[in-house]
Amino acid sequence: MFALPKLKPNAASLAVALIAGLSISPAEATEPMETQVVYKGANGASIAATLTRPSRQSADTRFPAMLLIQGSGPTDRDGNQPPRYSSNVSKQIAAALAQQGVASLRFDKRGMYANLADWPKDLDSATQFARWDYQVGDAATGYRFLEQQPDIDPARIGIFGHSEGGVMALELAAGDDVSLRVSPAAIVLAATPGRKLADVLADQLDKIMIRQGAPEDVRRSMLAKNSEIIAHVVEHAQIPPDVPPGLAALYSPYLRLFLQSIFRLDPSAIARRVEAPVLLMNGDRDPQVLADKDVTPLAAALRQRSQPTAVHVFEGLSHTFKPTPSMETNSNEGDIAPEVLQVLGNWLKDIGWSR
Repeated sequence: MFALPKLKPNAASLAVALIAGLSISPAEATEPMETQVVYKGANGASIAATLTRPSRQSADTRFPAMLLIQGSGPTDRDGNQPPRYSSNVSKQIAAALAQQGVASLRFDKRGMYANLADWPKDLDSATQFARWDYQVGDAATGYRFLEQQPDIDPARIGIFGHSEGGVMALELAAGDDVSLRVSPAAIVLAATPGRKLADVLADQLDKIMIRQGAPEDVRRSMLAKNSEIIAHVVEHAQIPPDVPPGLAALYSPYLRLFLQSIFRLDPSAIARRVEAPVLLMNGDRDPQVLADKDVTPLAAALRQRSQPTAVHVFEGLSHTFKPTPSMETNSNEGDIAPEVLQVLGNWLKDIGWSR
């Protein structure tokens, strides 16, 4: 019933229901320079990544840089979920940033794609391997990798997070676990939830059932069961034995620790502690992260800070910032709308990062 790929240990979704994808078409200019790298993530996991640098203009240039964090699901460093979803979204973000003089690092998730060899063979090890704090740790070590590059300015490193990647950006900047924190100079939150992820998931489930024509009593029953499962996971860090087949893809046993952590998160509460300029963007036809239910509380939380907050809700755009005729369509392919590129470019100029 729930429209996500069935979870498998060797190509597993390490998230719940926020599908990544932000496509930015780079302007025509000199091609950026890309270098394939591998760094050590949390608990020694190998993290394969691509470091993109702008075309160099002088030998002593030190670039600002963004760590790119994709959304949930089995999404690779370029923003693809082969074979069913291919848009090169993160790769396009990197290219667009490079044209603005901003370097970036994008990475494959732990145990996926180029990192597949690290995926554990037994359930207990996989459960530990997939923990949320380890995934946040992978991003933190990626940020520190950028800090160590001699041609990158360590005082101008930021984070660009889309969907669940935005929640991770908040965790990195101001989460409760101070050992995972970094100090980003700027943050872009693109289609990022402002509510607890359990509430976002419930909305998504209900919309899917409505779209599939489920009777109201069936919807109520399934949503009630989903709430029971979430409460059990949060309290016991265990997946209950009576998960309905329609929800089984979300509640694979190896995800029990991961799910307990993310269901406890409150993005808006974390956002109040962020000490960096933030650009918050959303489409008004995004059916997954809602302009009224998510942008409103997240923007309110960010505006309680002393740091500047820019908020833009774009008319007629989907979760992936593509023109879409309706929320039900949720167009994911093609190029990002030009007005989004313009806002991003202007914001980079405002913070002094753009060429």
